[in-house]
Amino acid sequence: MPSPPRKAMGSEEMVSAIRRLARPRPPAEVKPGCPFGHLVEERLRALEGAVDEIRGRVNALFFLVVGAVAVEVVLRLVR
Repeated sequence: MPSPPRKAMGSEEMVSAIRRLARPRPPAEVKPGCPFGHLVEERLRALEGAVDEIRGRVNALFFLVVGAVAVEVVLRLVR
């Protein structure tokens, strides 16, 4: 069964409807609500810190190797 036809909206009604739709909504709360969620969040933060530390060490090793190769190339060109 088709729905009945809607009444035509006036320009003011249309503007107010668009403003209602375009109004910013408050962000959703993403904090966990149970103790298990807090524990998981704490472990995730610790894991992020560990990954950041490992990333820093890998970057340092990469630049050490690149520097050693560059020095070796320069020394071979000078000889």
